[in-house]
Amino acid sequence: MISVTYAGAGGGKTTSMVKAIIEKIVTLDTNKFLCVITYTNDATVSIKSKLSKEMLIPQNVFIGTIHSFLFRFIFKPHFPKGADYSIVSGLSKKEDEISGFINWAKKEIEDPTERQRVINNKWNKEKDRIYNALDDANLITNDLLVKRSKDLVSKARIRKTLSLKLQYIFVDEYQDTYKWLHDIFTNIYKGKKTELSVIGDPNQSIYGFSYGSSENGARRPKKFNDFPLPQLKINCDSYTEKNINYRSSSEIVALANTFNKSFQQISDKGAFCPVFAIESSNTAQILEIFYQKIKSLGLSDNIFFLSKSNKSLSPYIEHLNNEQEHQSKKCIRILEKSISQQVGLSITDICSENNITRIQFRSLAISLSKEAELDLKIIKAVFETKFGEPLIYKEQRVEKPTMHFPHHSGSSRALTIHKSKGLEAESVLVLFNSNNHIIKSFTNKELMESTTDDDLRLIYVAITRAQKLLVIACKEKISEESKRTLKEHNINFLS
Repeated sequence: MISVTYAGAGGGKTTSMVKAIIEKIVTLDTNKFLCVITYTNDATVSIKSKLSKEMLIPQNVFIGTIHSFLFRFIFKPHFPKGADYSIVSGLSKKEDEISGFINWAKKEIEDPTERQRVINNKWNKEKDRIYNALDDANLITNDLLVKRSKDLVSKARIRKTLSLKLQYIFVDEYQDTYKWLHDIFTNIYKGKKTELSVIGDPNQSIYGFSYGSSENGARRPKKFNDFPLPQLKINCDSYTEKNINYRSSSEIVALANTFNKSFQQISDKGAFCPVFAIESSNTAQILEIFYQKIKSLGLSDNIFFLSKSNKSLSPYIEHLNNEQEHQSKKCIRILEKSISQQVGLSITDICSENNITRIQFRSLAISLSKEAELDLKIIKAVFETKFGEPLIYKEQRVEKPTMHFPHHSGSSRALTIHKSKGLEAESVLVLFNSNNHIIKSFTNKELMESTTDDDLRLIYVAITRAQKLLVIACKEKISEESKRTLKEHNINFLS
C-alpha cells in the first residue's frame, strides 16, 4: 500500500506523521523495521522528540536522514565489504579541483561548446580518479551512496530481502526527493511486503538545483507532474490533504493560496492584520518602518528577514550584528550598575578602593555575566579568582539582585529562503530583488509548476514562514506598476 499526504505550510505535518507512525508501531512485527526518513538532522531530532513524548521508541524503529538509511539498510549489508566503509559528504567542486585546467581552456579554446566538452571530459576523468582513491580508503560520498544503493535495489534478490525486512517506510518532505531516490523507494515497494507512506508539499519544492549539483548527473523531469511527489500521488492507494494552516493568519494564508496550485488552505488562527509592503528601497527606512509596525501591533516574538541570496541580505545581517553588539553593551552597563549596588560603592570608588582600572572592572562585569545569579557572595568569589585579592566593599542589605536586563522573547535572523524552510517567525520581511521580480511573482503564477525555475515556489515558502505580520520590500523603489499589482492582492502600503 502507498499512502500520500499533501500537507501545506503550517499544516501540522510532523504531528500528523507522528500520529500515523504510532498507529503502525502497534502492528509492527518484532523482527521487522519501521523506518522514518527525513532530509535534515533537525527534522530527525524533531520527530524523535515528538514520538518519544508519546511512547518509548522500540529498537526496531529507525528515524534518520536519507543517507543514514541508505547506508544502514542497503549499502552496508549488500555491497561487498560495505560494512568497512564510511561516508564523506562529497567531492570538492569542479572549479576547485581543476581550476588550472579550466583557466587554460578559457584561454586556448574559443568555441564555448567545445571548451565545455573538453572541461567536462577532464572533470569526469578526475572524478573517476578521486572515486577510486576514496574506494581504496573505504570511503563513499553521499551522491555515490545514492547511485550504488539504486543499483543494488534494482536487483530482485536484494529488493525482496529489503521488503521482507522493512515493514513500514515513512518519508518526510517527499517534494525534496529527487528521481533516483524515488526509484529506490518504489523498487523496495515492488517487493510487495513494504507499506510506503510519504508526506510533502509540492509548492515547497525548492531544491531543483540538486539535480544540477549531483555528482551522479541525475536529470530533473521535464514535466512538473513527473516529479516524484505528484507522480506518487497518481499511483497511490490512499491520498489525504491537510488543508488547515495552524501557523499563519487568514490574511497571510489568503495571499499564499493565490500561489498554491495543488490545494487551498484555511487558517486556524483567524484574522490579524493585512499583508503590507514598503515603497522605499533604503535599508534604514525599511527597518524603521518595519520595526514601527511591529511595535504598533504589540508583537515581540522572533523576526525573519528573508531573501533569495545572502548578498541581498548583507545590509540586514550587518544591522543585526550591530544591534546585537549594542544590546550586549547595554546589558553590560546595566550589570555594572547592579554590581555597584551590591558592593555598596560607585564604580569609580570600587576601582579606586580595589586598585583596578575601569577596563578591569568591565572585564569583571563580563565574567559575572556568565553567572546564573548575582549577589555579593558571587561577586566576591569571582573578584578574588580574577584578581587574586579579596574584594573591598561596603556592607549592604540587598537580599536579591535588582538587575533588569533588556528582554526580547524572540530573536532576529537574516536567512536565505532555502535556509528558512521548515522554520517560522512571528514577523517576516521578504526582500524582492527588483520590480520585475515582484511583477513576475504576482502575475505569472503558472510558473509555480515550472520544472526549471524554483523562483515562485521560493516566494511561497518565504510568505508562509510568517505567523502574524508579513511585510514585502524591494531592493528597488517599488514602481507604480508593482504598487497596482500588490494592491490587487490586498497588500497595503506602509509609510
